[in-house]
Amino acid sequence: MVKGVAIEIHPLRGSAGPAGWAGFARSADLGPLWAHEVLRGLAEPPGAPLLLAVARDGDGICAALCGAPARTVPFGPTVLDVRLPGQAHGPAWRFAPRVPDGRRRDLLRAAERAAVRSLGPRCAGAAYRHVTGGALPLVARRGARVRRSLDAAAMRLPGSAEEWLASLRKSRRTDLRRQVRLVDADAGLKVEAGAARTDLDPDLLAALHHRHSGRRASRLDPRAPLPAAYFAALCGREDVVTVSYREAPSGRLLAFGVLVDHAAAPQSTAWASLAPEEGGRKHLYFDHFVRLMRHVTRHAGAEFGAGQGMAEVKASLGFAPVPMWTVLAPRLPGRR
Repeated sequence: MVKGVAIEIHPLRGSAGPAGWAGFARSADLGPLWAHEVLRGLAEPPGAPLLLAVARDGDGICAALCGAPARTVPFGPTVLDVRLPGQAHGPAWRFAPRVPDGRRRDLLRAAERAAVRSLGPRCAGAAYRHVTGGALPLVARRGARVRRSLDAAAMRLPGSAEEWLASLRKSRRTDLRRQVRLVDADAGLKVEAGAARTDLDPDLLAALHHRHSGRRASRLDPRAPLPAAYFAALCGREDVVTVSYREAPSGRLLAFGVLVDHAAAPQSTAWASLAPEEGGRKHLYFDHFVRLMRHVTRHAGAEFGAGQGMAEVKASLGFAPVPMWTVLAPRLPGRR
């Protein structure tokens, strides 16, 4: 335990949330992915049974950790899977700005121990996902296994979409402009982009995303589906932009992408599309990126995250690799 600090465990499925959470989220500038209604949406079936471990001192919430029970071996012990689904990269924990650096490791360990303990004696420890190099000292320790995971991608945003295009190699720039023209000229496509979207069926968004991204899950990296409640909560926000592609005139959803339009840390998060053999269209991923850049470059100078995978494609779009690690921290004997 940390002196003067109490740890609370809040199961997010159907939870009203920790007292003072909105104020903590504002003070720490957490952004929309940490809004309680979005977290609660993540935990709705068939999503992961997400939980928050909240550290509270005399001044209120001082730290929080997000995770869910997961198994990497069928019928084996569970682990606390520490990640924030939908987050491009970065830790699934946060501290109040008033918490000094020297106190943060102890607070995080206390939150981890309480969360692991809440999952019962068969929880074998914690698996920290998407850990960047600067965060490793907080979670790496004796007995833990530290291994490289897939790099994420990020770029320092220029001042406009045209400036971004001009920075790309000529062949990529020419292709992007051609692809946008083709999409704009396609009478069989209805393309819409905007914030606070309530015109999209969250069940369809969830189904298309699960169909598109489910193949990335593996035994060592289990991923729960992102539920319809999550898309309803996220895409309905004023600080989230959704680009959608629907077939005209049927209205069939062909593809969509989501931008967390946060001034300090914008992120391209969920993307999903039908394959051409399923009735989808080619090149929509590239088209949607141009449309996202028209929005996000107003945050010039911010780091724009684009998640893991497709490293060569993202490099051609101006992104640089962000090394990331997974840290497997076993539960210490006698810790209950």
